Amino acid sequence: MQKYHYVYKIINRNPIDSRKYYIGVRSSIVKPEEDTKYMSSSKYLKEAIRNQGVENFSKEILSTFSTREDAQKEEVKIHEQYNVGLNESFYNKYNSRSSGYCVYGYVTVKDTKTGEILNVLKKDYYESDCYEHITVGKVVVTEKKNGIRKQVSSDEYYKNRSKYKQTMDGRVVVRDTLTDETTSIFVEEYHNNRDRYMSCNTGMLNATDKKTNTKVRITVEEFRNNLEKYSGTTSGEVTVKHVITGETKNITIEEFKKSNEYVTVASSIIKFYDENGVYQFSNDCQIDKFLEKQNMPVHAFKVSFRNNGSKLYLNEINQSNWTRITQKGHDRFRGWFAIKV
Repeated sequence: MQKYHYVYKIINRNPIDSRKYYIGVRSSIVKPEEDTKYMSSSKYLKEAIRNQGVENFSKEILSTFSTREDAQKEEVKIHEQYNVGLNESFYNKYNSRSSGYCVYGYVTVKDTKTGEILNVLKKDYYESDCYEHITVGKVVVTEKKNGIRKQVSSDEYYKNRSKYKQTMDGRVVVRDTLTDETTSIFVEEYHNNRDRYMSCNTGMLNATDKKTNTKVRITVEEFRNNLEKYSGTTSGEVTVKHVITGETKNITIEEFKKSNEYVTVASSIIKFYDENGVYQFSNDCQIDKFLEKQNMPVHAFKVSFRNNGSKLYLNEINQSNWTRITQKGHDRFRGWFAIKV
């Protein structure tokens, strides 16, 4: 499949502050002039478009190239020409470099003395006592009532679980191999298009920042090169959620094996329906134990959800098998089905 690589400029026709332009690079599977819906991946520009309306912004194709590398070189050249990272007329926060954005080796922090939000070298971050990581104790959520996305403290989120849902619930961050862009998509779409999308978790791990005692997600390489700064978070442990409260935490593997109250955070939910298609209940713990405890046919329900909700015992069954099903009391589940979500 052919890819098109180009450098573009976004112009705010009715700016409400000093910012007016954005310079970016893009790879797409359609011709640049047809790629009209894409208006950059900058969260700052997206916010401005959302607030002012897309009709106040225009997109100009500056140049096209046969390779992504050549397009990025042109972007770097323009960024340096206008110094977009510091130029108040641009939405760009950083100058691009041939190896990527110049935030490499930097970390976004809050100066606890002045309250300023800064990008500082990781070396300065670790050696200073006045910097706090910008995401410490915070989580990005969506208000269920109005769909507004915001960042709140972890305490507020857990105290108001009925009000908020985590923004990434049911989604996964991936790299689109067709466009080289990073985005979030629903898990189902990811599994149905594994040849196109690559999980951004590849080569990543969870670690604990020894300085702040907070959990961070970093590359395996960065972890190995900075063992004095990071420690592993899951040695002998597993991240789980409580089947009733939904609380997420780390427990030892031994505790996990002994408990029926926790499941891994990646566990799927199985929903059960009767012969009339009426929802009965759900379960996301160990399915075998749950079905056995309820005197429900383990194998039959597993076949059902593995086959997208095929109904139990509707196909022809020989007399001896049906006698056994009846003796176990499983005949009452005829026509029932289960779906994994």
